[in-house]
Formats: sequence, structure tokens, C-alpha cells
Amino acid sequence: MPSRGLTDSRSRGGGGPEKRRLGLASASEAATLLEAWARDPVRFVRDALGGDPWSKQVQILEAVRDNKRVAVRSGHGLGKTRCAAYCVLYWLYTHPGSIVITTAPSWHQVENLLWREIRAAHEAAPLDLAGQRFVTRLELATDWYAIGLSTDLPERFQGFHSEHILLVVDEASGVNQAIFSAAEGFLTTPGARVLLIGNPTQLSGEFYQAFRSPLYHKIHISAYDSPNVTGEGDRPYLVSPEWIEDHRRMWGEESPLWYSRVLGQFPEQAEDALIPLSWIEQSMQREAPEAVDAPCILGVDVARHGSDASVIAVRRGDSIVALQRTRKQDTMTVAGWVIDHARRHGASEVRVDADGLGAGVYDRLKEQGIPAVEMRGGMQARDAEQFANCRAEWYWGLRERLDPGQGGTAALPRDEVLLGQLAGLKVQYTSRGQVKIESKDDMRRRGLPSPDEADAIMYAFAAMYQPRSAVIGAKQSLARVVMPETVTGVQAGVMVKSTQGGLPIPVAPRSGHVKAGKGVKCPQCQELLTIHQGTRWLCREHGWHDVAPMGPNPT
Repeated sequence: MPSRGLTDSRSRGGGGPEKRRLGLASASEAATLLEAWARDPVRFVRDALGGDPWSKQVQILEAVRDNKRVAVRSGHGLGKTRCAAYCVLYWLYTHPGSIVITTAPSWHQVENLLWREIRAAHEAAPLDLAGQRFVTRLELATDWYAIGLSTDLPERFQGFHSEHILLVVDEASGVNQAIFSAAEGFLTTPGARVLLIGNPTQLSGEFYQAFRSPLYHKIHISAYDSPNVTGEGDRPYLVSPEWIEDHRRMWGEESPLWYSRVLGQFPEQAEDALIPLSWIEQSMQREAPEAVDAPCILGVDVARHGSDASVIAVRRGDSIVALQRTRKQDTMTVAGWVIDHARRHGASEVRVDADGLGAGVYDRLKEQGIPAVEMRGGMQARDAEQFANCRAEWYWGLRERLDPGQGGTAALPRDEVLLGQLAGLKVQYTSRGQVKIESKDDMRRRGLPSPDEADAIMYAFAAMYQPRSAVIGAKQSLARVVMPETVTGVQAGVMVKSTQGGLPIPVAPRSGHVKAGKGVKCPQCQELLTIHQGTRWLCREHGWHDVAPMGPNPT
């Protein structure tokens, strides 16, 4: 069996790299070589895979050889996933009959990140390595293989048995604790190994606790450890001093992204951060169901300064399906750009930041018959007791959509600029205790760019209600809408109340007392509904509906 990993394969052909055979005289000679490689993983990577690991990757390879549990927290762009691939192939080929199980927070990361590196390293190997290679499986025999598993079903991690078994968890900070609990069953054998590797983003979970546990051998990699920074050697695929400086300017040294992505440290979650970094990253890895029949809503942020970007966020259902930017364009050019996207996507609403220069874009869209909605963040919030203005209320609504503890399902694009902007938003409070979001001017004073992408997404997800003129008791005039001091009454068959300058608020239980329905969804957007009065249910986007629940009736 030991020689099978070296001599049983055939050249793959098909234009791949030319492979060479070792020309070993006997199975015992092959076994001797495998034992030598098992003792020296760096030699295996260099001889069998043609790799050239740098100093921190050498530390990881040797740690997996010597320690039952290894945890690696690393900054971005430092070759951690490539090193995880080296560890998979090293363990598989130097431990006959071994099983290697790999996973990550999402199937996208399993297939397109970790296993892409495994396939690339296997394909580029100068030796003719054995095995049938599939997208997420490499099999040397029925009981000797490496496999990639998704994390949606913890029971998949049960039932594996081998004297030499290795579990590799990439981006381990985002993997559910249930996976680690399920995997403990096969980690009881003396020859078992665990490698946890990733960016440190969450202040809880197995990955976080690993760096406080005596059971784990711990390795830390900062962007300042990169060979391109230390002078160890020129590695074009690793981060450089220029990359570090660019991201210092983009994120600032107080940002949790600076700690996690650059320093490789667990970020101290600031008390005034609007959205935890881990929530944002989870939303960017979320595989949201395709909502082709859901209404298309565009959120548009219009640039105010030369360095800012005008941004369009295209939303369908709970997903942002596109994020477009343009810079240094005049108002009419931006308006034409927005009109093109609105028609191309068949938008039912185009929500435009109408403060400042955006007012001209909004007016032009209305002239062209585009279903434009005027978004003025400085106006009074619907819930004026809790929020200082609409911008604070809308951003808080986005926060709730991203909160996994509240069943957040919003899916955001994997965009580094957007990630930095959302993570950099800070919450403030007025003297009345109202929630307020840090202004763009204050962000600039902290050295941060305008959150253009974040604002566009906030507009796209904002909960919209009836227009101001629909407030019961309001008097319409050519100049303005005159609001009553306080009005309570019935509107569309629902008891509502309104205060000075406010929109009608349904008289319903407060959020802490709302009982969720089972399978009750909005007939227009399919969003799960939670607020109801009898058989009438409130959708944040489309108002009240008579909806029959698909499960037991709510009580």
C-alpha cells in the first residue's frame, strides 16, 4: 500500500504539466521515502508538490506534524489557504490509509477556495501523484481519501474512522460550534489531527477559544510578517507594504478590519460599532435563494465630492445581486446611468439619495417616468422616539437584517470596500437617547472615506411606508403638507396613530411581545412576516395583508 501513492497513477495528459516518476526499485524503497517525507513535511512540499513554503508556512506544516491540535490566526493575503492545501496533501500521501476532512463556513469557500488550492497544488506537482481527483474529493483507495464537506448538516462529520485522520477547517472563525462537536467523535484516536486556520473575526466559538486553550498549538501571522515586508523574499502573491498602506487609509487603524485582516488579531468589538464584523462577513458568505420573481429595488447614492463614488445597489428579495460604481460624473450623466440600470433590471422602485446633488438626479428620473423614491436621511424617523432621523432608522433596519440572532437572511456581495464601510459605521446617541449614525463629515475627520456603497445598500433595504401626505388628519396644500399634532384613527382597516410630522404607525404589540407566525409570508416579496393583528400581517415593504398561515394559526 505505501507505494500506491507514488507509482500506481498514470500520466493525465490533456496538456497538463509533464510528470516524472521516481523510478523506485521496490515497495520497501517507496515506504522508506514516504516515511522520510512524513518526518519532513517541508521536504514533501518541495519534492513532491514543487512548492516553496515561506517561514510561517513552514511553521504550520511542522506544527501539524507534531501537534494534535493547531490553530492559526492570520491576516489577509498571506497564503494561509495554500498552506492548508499543502497540509491536506502532505497528510494524505504520507500516511497510508489516512482520511482528510476539510470544511469552511460555506460551500462556496469549500469548493472555490480551499479545494481550488488543493486541485491546483496537485495538478502542478512535478511527481506523478496517484489518485482520482474530483472537484472536492481526492481518492487513493476506498478507505484512503480527502474530502470537502459543507457545514449545513453536522451529522455529515460523524462516522469517519481511520488511524490517521486530519480535520482542516478553513476560515474557522465562521464555522458553527455544532460542527466541532460532531467532529470530536473521530478525533479521539491517537493519530488524529486538527488544523483551524483563518482570519480572526468573531469573539466567540471554537476558533476564538482555541487561542485561550492549552490544548492547541497556536500560530499568529500578521501582514507585517509577509516576506514582501520583512525582506525574506519576493512573493508577488502575498501582501506588500503598499497593500498595507492602502488599507490603512481605507479602514483606519481603529477599524476591526485592520485588526483582523492586517494584524491578524481578534478585533475588540467597539461598543459604538453599528454592525459587528462577523455579521457582515456571514452575510457576504450567505448563499441566498434566487428570487427572480421578487420586485427589483435600486438603492442609489449620489457622489458629493470628487473622491466619492455614485453607487447603485440592485436588490431582489433579501439579496444584493449587483453593486455598481461610477466617479467624477455630472448630475445628468449619473441620472442617465441610473435610468439605464433601472430599465435593464426592470426596477419597481429606484430609491435615490435626494439630499444635495442627488435631488437633481431624482428630479430627472421623475421627468423620465422612472419610479423614483426620494430618500432624505435627515428627515424625521418614523419611530422618532428611538431614532434621530431616517438615516439612523434605515441603518438600524439593515443591522437587524444582518443579525444572525434575529434570523438575518440578507445576502451581500463579497466586496472589500463595502465590508470596510459597514464595519466602520459608528452609533452615537442624542441627549434624548435617540440612535444616531456618525455623519459622513465625522468619518472624513477620522480619515475614512464616504460610505457610498453602504448607503446605497441601506437605501435598497430601507423599510418604506406610506407617503407623508397619507397621514390621517393631514391637510394638503400646494406649498406643503400640514401635519396635525397627534391623530389616532383607522387607516385601511387598521388602527394607527401619528404624531407631529410622522407617518402612521400601526398600533401593534412592541417587538419584544410579537409572536412570529409559522410560514406566514408576504404575497408580494415572500418575506417572513412577524407582526400581526388577528389575521392581518404587516410586511415592512408592502404594508398589511390578509394572509393565511401555512402552519398552525398564530395566537
